[in-house]
Amino acid sequence: MVYFGKLLKCIDVCRKYLHNDGVYTAYTSAMKCSEEFAKLYVNLLGYMISKDATIMAMDLNDAFKERVDELFFNKGDTIKAIENMLAFIEKYVEANLKDINSILLEYMQSKDSFLSAEDIKKDALFSDFDIAIEAVLEKLSEKEVIKKETRPFKTNNGKVLFNEIVFFV
Repeated sequence: MVYFGKLLKCIDVCRKYLHNDGVYTAYTSAMKCSEEFAKLYVNLLGYMISKDATIMAMDLNDAFKERVDELFFNKGDTIKAIENMLAFIEKYVEANLKDINSILLEYMQSKDSFLSAEDIKKDALFSDFDIAIEAVLEKLSEKEVIKKETRPFKTNNGKVLFNEIVFFV
């Protein structure tokens, strides 16, 4: 989930720069996305992550290798190469969303209640990890894997401060 959260943030940054015609920054972000995807992919297959994660992922997945080669060595249409890389990553993520987040989904099922991102972050199972939990939960909600609601956040004396977003499997 650590790698997945980083990948989601990286994709958002890359898309933002593509949208704003920041091709150079979008290109460097796409390279970072390929690295983050490689870590996620290699880890999901059960391998340990090292500095060679991108090479390992390319050796294990020919389609990923094609996207990386297109991004790095295709001097033609850079924007198309970036979009192809993002489309490949997003297609893989969508097809494997439940496997990627199986620990979180099992945890949420075991709690059997609405949980905020903060509730999850504070739990001992997740507290030692740098997980972009909000991004992960939003993606799971967007793909209708989990439900998203709001609940009142109250002070000790019962006064409602705001409505917080909560999630449920």
